[in-house]
Amino acid sequence: MNSKNDISPNDSEIIKSVNRSLELLKIGQFEEALKDFSIILKKHYSNSIAESGIKCCKYWISRLNKIIQINDNYEKGKKLFEEWKKFETFIHSIRNIQSKVISNIMFFVFNKALEAFKKDIRENRILDFQTSFMIALSYKKIGDFENAIKYFEETLSIENNNSNVIAQLADCYALIDQDKNAKILFREAFFIDPSSIEFELLDSNIITYLVSKILEMNISRKEINHWIPVYGRILGILMISRELIPIEVGKLRKEIFYLEKNLQDELVKDNIIKARLINCYLWLYDYIKLKKNHKEELGEIDYKIKNISKEIYDIFMKLRSVEVEKLRS
Repeated sequence: MNSKNDISPNDSEIIKSVNRSLELLKIGQFEEALKDFSIILKKHYSNSIAESGIKCCKYWISRLNKIIQINDNYEKGKKLFEEWKKFETFIHSIRNIQSKVISNIMFFVFNKALEAFKKDIRENRILDFQTSFMIALSYKKIGDFENAIKYFEETLSIENNNSNVIAQLADCYALIDQDKNAKILFREAFFIDPSSIEFELLDSNIITYLVSKILEMNISRKEINHWIPVYGRILGILMISRELIPIEVGKLRKEIFYLEKNLQDELVKDNIIKARLINCYLWLYDYIKLKKNHKEELGEIDYKIKNISKEIYDIFMKLRSVEVEKLRS
């Protein structure tokens, strides 16, 4: 999205009108905002905020009228979530959409969803996994990270190994600059089950940067989840890891054996298997690195990574060289 503001600082009346229109979006007054944006565009035909506002208001007016008529609060909140996902697809298809317009609409939509879910809980619903998750995500989207963390943790108490929730919790920590917690949790989430993580719902710079780097490598979007932990580690971003207990090491070695066997089949050319295997190697590498006199096994892992991807190996070696130089200096 382009966040450039094309209004002249001297045009105070237009600035006031634009700000008023943006505030109308924030409280869900889309029809009123549409009128204001249209007036602005007549006076200032190249105003990109007004152009964006008009397109987005037209998208939401009819849809929102239908959603508001839904009597069941849970279904209303759920429908707002579903419509937001469709809206994101819509805005990605349009050039020069202004971020101020999107963020103000997002604030309204997720506040409205939050209001519906809370009302539903007060009336008749036990807080289940899905509702807890949507409440947490709503808080995150409106910038209330303290409550978002609280509800993501509550969601994990219902299903403690859910990688999508762990990734969202990590994202919240990253957004409040608690990078150590964020990186540990991101690495954990993308190891448990990367395929179930909705990376499009992650907002932190850690993930957006990694996704941009992966796309530069011409890796398809359907494989991104599986390569995030690999590039995160070899680029030195997700360097932090926790110590594994013996049973976890046993499971890790067993999975490596299984993946290697699959990859040996000459009919298998699956990049997702390759990404998973490299990620397992990197976890094993970090575990072994903590122990002394295991250079031979580390060298064996290096060889195996190189055998799967020379490109990944070269980036990994470059990172290692930087680490060595830091130790020397």
